[in-house]
Amino acid sequence: MWQMREWLESYERGKSQISIAKQAHRDVRTIQKGMDRARRERDLQVAHGELLTEALCKHQSSLLTMFEQAQSELSLPAYESPAVAWPWDTHVNDQQDADSRAGTVAVVLRPESRTEWALLQEHLRRDQLWKALDQWKKSLSAHLTEKAFVQRLAIKLLEQRTGYRLARIDDRSSVPHLVSYTLAPLLYEAVLRQAFGEQSKKSFESGLATNPATGEVTFRGGTILARAPGAEEECLKKIIEASRVLGESPEVDRVVATYHAAEKLLPKVKRTIEEVQLLGLVPGQCHVCRRLGL
Repeated sequence: MWQMREWLESYERGKSQISIAKQAHRDVRTIQKGMDRARRERDLQVAHGELLTEALCKHQSSLLTMFEQAQSELSLPAYESPAVAWPWDTHVNDQQDADSRAGTVAVVLRPESRTEWALLQEHLRRDQLWKALDQWKKSLSAHLTEKAFVQRLAIKLLEQRTGYRLARIDDRSSVPHLVSYTLAPLLYEAVLRQAFGEQSKKSFESGLATNPATGEVTFRGGTILARAPGAEEECLKKIIEASRVLGESPEVDRVVATYHAAEKLLPKVKRTIEEVQLLGLVPGQCHVCRRLGL
């Protein structure tokens, strides 16, 4: 095969097929067939190289996309946003309260479920990125876990102080109750906004009112928070008590502290990812790279 490649090279340098045939002591037709074969082999190698380059570019692009997707999720939740879904149709019983810190709120970025994420970890096996990202995720997890506990504590305090249970807004029974999907979230949001300096206690308390005609406690004249016919004024006072106790609790202080801890770690994670993105490629190898022959 090496002779055929030499014939093709000589021909492409300007030598005639007849001259090549005389020098090689071969028939001109043999020279022609040999050059055709050498040309096909060369074209195949070029095509293979182009395919390999294209595959490598796609592989690198998919890895860099993981960084882009991760970057879009590297942020802190709003101060007042809940960490877990509110238990609209239930109350916090004694066992739930005793075990309230057992359930850690995990932090998982969406790209982490993708195959490409595992390949990215192979490429950057010993990179400081993973330590920085893990520290931030643990910090954010601690923050969300504390927020979830404050959510449960808000429900507990409301039920304990008023003596009423949470119920749906469409509950029209004569039994006094708290409206589940308005009161607890409103109290929780108000207390956290106060803790982060976004609003004062007066903002929440001044918005509370009673409607003796319906026996309801409302917020800013429209949102129904509780139904306690004949005891709506006392219910309003107890709601204010619950908000003050919650606002002064160490649990709320921990929400603020863990937020700032996660906030402090976030720039380092973003900067580490940006440094790799600026390279335009992900260094290192993974098992896909090895399959490509790299």
